[in-house]
Amino acid sequence: MLRGVSVADPWERINYRVPVKRYGAGSIHDFAWYFEGASGIATSNVDDIQEWLLGCEYVSDPDLFRVPDYWQHPRTFEQIRRGDCGDHAI
Repeated sequence: MLRGVSVADPWERINYRVPVKRYGAGSIHDFAWYFEGASGIATSNVDDIQEWLLGCEYVSDPDLFRVPDYWQHPRTFEQIRRGDCGDHAI
């Protein structure tokens, strides 16, 4: 749809609402929802983040949520420390 839009400034914001499912099959909220709230994990460098993530358990969405794909909120992931690749990445 947007390929035919011609703008003078390629960085100009285009007023277009991306459908939630375009972010991924497991996304059920607007993308900004996944970044609401501050992290409850205290880190001061990348090594701290890596160490914390290494303490989390990989669990597939079908095993954890009984659905094929689900993006949990990062605060939920921080609390339960379990999730799939998407949860670790977000």
